[in-house]
Amino acid sequence: MELRLAFAPAQAPARCLQGVAPASMRQWHVTAAALQTPVCHPRTRPRPIQDDVLAAASAAVTPHTAPAVLAACRCLAATLPAGLAWAARVREMQEELTHHVLSYTWQHFRTVCVSAGRR
Repeated sequence: MELRLAFAPAQAPARCLQGVAPASMRQWHVTAAALQTPVCHPRTRPRPIQDDVLAAASAAVTPHTAPAVLAACRCLAATLPAGLAWAARVREMQEELTHHVLSYTWQHFRTVCVSAGRR
C-alpha cells in the first residue's frame, strides 16, 4: 500500500484514490487519514468508523511501511490547526498511530532497518 498525502482542499476523492485498488477501499481511509478535504472531513465520520480507521492503520504497519507512516504522522501533526475542536480527535488518532508505529519499529528495529536499506 502506498501512502499518499494531499492537502489541497480542491482535490476530489477520486483523485485522492490514485493507485488504490477498488478492493482496498476500506484501506483508503488509512491513506486518507492525512487528507483534509471538504468531502472527507474527519468530523463527519462516526466514532466507530474513526476507531476502525485507526485499527486498520495500525494493522497495516509493516517493516516496509513503518518509516512512511511515521513521516505521514509527522506531516499531519504539522498541518493540524491548534485549538479547533475537530482537530483534537484527529490529533489524538495521529498520536495513537505514532505511538503504535514507534513501538512496532522498536520491536522490529533490525527488520525495519533492513527494509529501509532496500529502497
